[in-house]
Amino acid sequence: MGKFNQYLGKTEVEVDGQSLELDVKLKDMKQIMTASKDKEITEESIDKIVNTLKDVMKRSYPEEPPEELDAFVEKKFTQFMTAFAIAMGWTTKEDLDKSFREAGIDQSGEKA
Repeated sequence: MGKFNQYLGKTEVEVDGQSLELDVKLKDMKQIMTASKDKEITEESIDKIVNTLKDVMKRSYPEEPPEELDAFVEKKFTQFMTAFAIAMGWTTKEDLDKSFREAGIDQSGEKA
């Protein structure tokens, strides 16, 4: 076993009670970071993020029907993006909780 063996595995996240093991590549992280770098989130940037997450899911779960993976990502986008950002080390649950409270919304994206 090599010194960096721990980095060979998949990224684990939990979304809507589903424990997921994602095969995340550097290109995926770059696409999401680039699409979300601006202060103002646009419809185009959301589409880029959603499409990247769909690609990650399809690569991670090739045996699952693509339309089901697409529906999962679309319906659980806020939870998915939150779990993904924490798993990537881009933020913490505490920081996200604080941001959501300050914005007056709950973590599902609905007004509190």
